[in-house]
Amino acid sequence: MQATVVSKVETKGAQRKAIAAIEPWAPEYRRVLVPLDGSRLAESILPMVVTLATSLGLEIVLMHVVVAGGVQRRPVVPSQKRAMERIEGYLEDLTSGLRRFGLMAGWRVTCGDPVEEIVRYAAEGPVDFIAMSTHGTGGQSASPMGTVAGTVLERVTRPVLMIKPDEWLAHV
Repeated sequence: MQATVVSKVETKGAQRKAIAAIEPWAPEYRRVLVPLDGSRLAESILPMVVTLATSLGLEIVLMHVVVAGGVQRRPVVPSQKRAMERIEGYLEDLTSGLRRFGLMAGWRVTCGDPVEEIVRYAAEGPVDFIAMSTHGTGGQSASPMGTVAGTVLERVTRPVLMIKPDEWLAHV
C-alpha cells in the first residue's frame, strides 16, 4: 500500500479522518506536545491525538501553563498549593486515561506566559510537533483561532496540527 503525507486535514462536524501513514522520505514523528488549559475546547484535540498516537506510536506530552501571577513560585500559600495540586491531578487523570488505551503519555506544568512556555518547550524539549485546539478558555470567537493558538503558530519552529472545536463544545 502506498502511503501519503497529509498536510491539511479538513473536518466536517463530528467526522474527522486522519491519514496517519508516512512516506519513507517524511520526517519521523515520535513525540507530540499537547498544550491544554483545562477547558473542554482545548481538550477537543485529544481524539485526533489519540488516533495519531495509535497509528504512529507517538508519545504524548500534555502541558499546562499556569499564567504568571496565577501561582507564584515563592512563597507558596495554601490556596496556590491546592491550585497546583488540582492542575497536576487533572493532567494525571488525562495521562492515566491515555495509558489505559496503551499509549505512552506524560505531562508537565510550567508557570509563565502560555505562548512563551509552549514555544520554549517545543524548541528545547524533545517534541516533534504540537497538536492543539484553535480555541481554549477564551472560547469560540469569530476569529479563525484564539490569541494563544495564533501566536504559537506564528512563533514556533515545529509543525503544528490545529483543529477548531466542534460548535457544540462551546455550549457544554
